Amino acid sequence: MGWHKVLLKSDIAKDEITQVTVDQLTIALYNLDGKIYATANMCTHAPACLAEGFVEGDLIECPRHMGSFHIPTGKPVNQPAEVPLRTYEVREEGEDVYVQIPDQEIALYINHLV
Repeated sequence: MGWHKVLLKSDIAKDEITQVTVDQLTIALYNLDGKIYATANMCTHAPACLAEGFVEGDLIECPRHMGSFHIPTGKPVNQPAEVPLRTYEVREEGEDVYVQIPDQEIALYINHLV
């Protein structure tokens, strides 16, 4: 339920970040030392695309505000970030990478856009 194939593991280099869109919802994907993680792509402090940010270890730094989040948990680690990032479960099957996004979350996001 709610699993979406988003890319091939080889599409994202080690210690890199990319973004994917699932039914208009943009997700940031990170390859941390060969393990894939997924979070919301927008900073929780103010609008900024985290896929354009800077990965250092297991932290993502917002490119606009310099606040950082712990990628595996979404927890903010420095100001001005205070609200945790939404994280998503990731499953790998061979080269295929899937992200679990509840259908109601996608519907809520799409309805918010209308």
